[in-house]
Amino acid sequence: MAALKSHAKTHETKVKKYTKPKRLCPFCKKDQSRLTRHLRKMHSEEEEVQILIEGSSCEKKEIAEKLRKKGILEANKSQLPEENPKFIAERSTSTSSVVCSLCSGFYSRLNFYKHKKKCQKRTDAAVCPTAVNPKLFDSSHGNDFLNQVVSHITQDETGIGELQQASGYLAGLK
Repeated sequence: MAALKSHAKTHETKVKKYTKPKRLCPFCKKDQSRLTRHLRKMHSEEEEVQILIEGSSCEKKEIAEKLRKKGILEANKSQLPEENPKFIAERSTSTSSVVCSLCSGFYSRLNFYKHKKKCQKRTDAAVCPTAVNPKLFDSSHGNDFLNQVVSHITQDETGIGELQQASGYLAGLK
């Protein structure tokens, strides 16, 4: 009898097989399981996709990464108005996500330091990339605004309130 119970338990705990996350197409705003293939087939007339088709392998990789990040950014912007947003990150995470101030990529707060090294080397920027709370992120102000203002604001209730007031003021100036 005990052998039957242990045999039944081994079949109960099946491990879920990993599935790649679907990525939002930055052009047609649809989730795609194979984004680069979709871009080549459906959006071949776009300038960036032309480089993805005809460029060198290094250029292809760079453009594919840029378009993937653009799609993730669009998907996460649509989550911002919700009360409990579920942000998509470059890699699946159980911790909170942050936005890179240089490349606008979403990363785990715990692993941001790894990305920070790579991003600074890749962009050759004099400015160091900083982690920004996604709720404070507004790309319409540009990277200078993010680096100079948002990254220095304490990410607590007071800091978020101050930034929202500043964003409202800046939106009125446009």
